[in-house]
Amino acid sequence: MEKYTKLKEFLRFLTVNFCLYFFNFFSFKYLLVNQENYINFISSINFDLIRFLNFNLSYDFLYFLFVLSMSLFVSLIIFFSDVFTNPYKKLDSKYNKYIKLFQLTTLSTVLILYFLRVFNLSRFNLIIYFFLIPLIFLFFDSGGIFSQRILRQHNPQKYILINFKKVFSKEVYMNNYLFNKELVKKVSVTPQLNLLDELIGFQKYIQFDFLVITIEEINKNNINLLVNLTKLKKPIYLIVDKTVENDIIRKLVVNKLPDNFLNIYFINPIVQDGLQFLIKRSIDLAISTFGIVLFTIPMIFISLFIFAQDRHNPIVKIPRSGIFGNNFEMYKFRTMKPNAHKNRKTLNSENQRAGPLFKLDNDPRIIPRLKWIRVYSLDELPQLFNVFKGEMSIVGPRPLFAEDLQKFRDEETIRLTVLPGMTGLLQINNRETQDFNDWFYFDKQYIDNWSVLLDIKIILITPFKIKSSI
Repeated sequence: MEKYTKLKEFLRFLTVNFCLYFFNFFSFKYLLVNQENYINFISSINFDLIRFLNFNLSYDFLYFLFVLSMSLFVSLIIFFSDVFTNPYKKLDSKYNKYIKLFQLTTLSTVLILYFLRVFNLSRFNLIIYFFLIPLIFLFFDSGGIFSQRILRQHNPQKYILINFKKVFSKEVYMNNYLFNKELVKKVSVTPQLNLLDELIGFQKYIQFDFLVITIEEINKNNINLLVNLTKLKKPIYLIVDKTVENDIIRKLVVNKLPDNFLNIYFINPIVQDGLQFLIKRSIDLAISTFGIVLFTIPMIFISLFIFAQDRHNPIVKIPRSGIFGNNFEMYKFRTMKPNAHKNRKTLNSENQRAGPLFKLDNDPRIIPRLKWIRVYSLDELPQLFNVFKGEMSIVGPRPLFAEDLQKFRDEETIRLTVLPGMTGLLQINNRETQDFNDWFYFDKQYIDNWSVLLDIKIILITPFKIKSSI
């Protein structure tokens, strides 16, 4: 995981510099520096090159080097200040983070302007420039808009506290370390408690993102229990009184987090994480954006056709369970009568499927003239917006209703460890099945063998499967 984190931060660093370069290029050439000063500045650099090195460079290339070096200088200050790169660093507040970031970017910019002898700047544009540079870093920060809203990197908020001791002696400090996180449940470990089964059962009723475990030491007696907890596929923070031996660390595949008072270890068994998840999310963004543009006119036509049937909203927002049980509203074209989901309870006795699935062969809620939308799977098109928002993926298990979680067998909660999707292994292997055992079989196969290449294979096969099922 550590090498993935370093690679991810390196890619983040390159992305920031790419954006910062073009921002600086535009700002200096068209807002801050007038043409006369620009020519004088480049001429002075060329004069020094001829004088000391006996060669000169073109004006455009020198300006490229100037802007690039300035961008690198600013970003390196932020990079090595640990504000930008360290997602585990505890800060007192976001306010302090913003202040520090503003101070660093302002200081670096003033130093550049002063030492590089660029004068006669527009004061108004300079003030704007000082405020806009921090926004670039905040946008690409580990907890910023780019990571959380566009890439949708997992940002755990709710946790369960598990204590192997008699008292929660570290609770006060942990709440300080886990700043702004919500403790949803405490569990004391006893010899009679089957901890893994207990936590799996919690997933049906309690939404939690990660575990915090306080323990005196990690040894051969409890190592197997901790390894078993990774089956939940959720991040685990271990707060240990004694330093863990290296061979045990390797068994758990953990990272040591920086702290002056506690031995804190981080276990990350998340299925979709690291560089592969960034690639998956990039594919999702590309396909969803292309799909939204391509199907805009058909979606408008379908919306108008549905609206013409009964003058009700053509798109419904259906509450579904996403990754780690986080609820979201899934968009679909409405092919049923208004308030169809509310009427589902009155039809439960007629349900022809077992487990969490609900299916009627001749569902009275379906509007007859809209059946063709379901046959051609066109009712799923609005889910491209869910994919774009990061609530769903193009590929993944189909999301179910939140109340359906209570009908899951314990092992079936593994479906919650990845992003739900529009298509998946089930859709390309046994698309028409309504047996939830088949659903779970293919979903587990997908989770256990997930890779970007598997996603691409499913995406390429899906259109042919849809065509053959029509």
